[in-house]
Amino acid sequence: MSGVLAFGCTKSNNNTPDDQSIEIQVNSNLGKIGVSALGILAPSFISGTVIDKTSKLAISGVSVKRKSNNFGSMTDNLGQYVLIFSATFPSVDTLIFSYIGYKTQIKEVNYSPSGNYTVNCELEEAD
Repeated sequence: MSGVLAFGCTKSNNNTPDDQSIEIQVNSNLGKIGVSALGILAPSFISGTVIDKTSKLAISGVSVKRKSNNFGSMTDNLGQYVLIFSATFPSVDTLIFSYIGYKTQIKEVNYSPSGNYTVNCELEEAD
């Protein structure tokens, strides 16, 4: 299926007690992104699709940020995004979706450790 994000996780082990790194590879239409996260717990993901509220068409280039730490991503040409983060996060956070010519959308997310979440968004054109 075209445009679906694929995730693969591998835990490295160099036989040293201090090695607790987890490497994540994300493949999307925008290319391959490598992210490393430190910690014993597996990383969590927030992903979703952003569309135009009226036309229901995907919007590419939308900024998606976590309010708690301003960490963010952008949607690809299918309107899809993914945020990867370690398990050290607040139990409630806010996602901010913004794009030129559209009203900013704010969505609250309730987390649990090592959870993966889908947060879709419909943006409305600005007045």
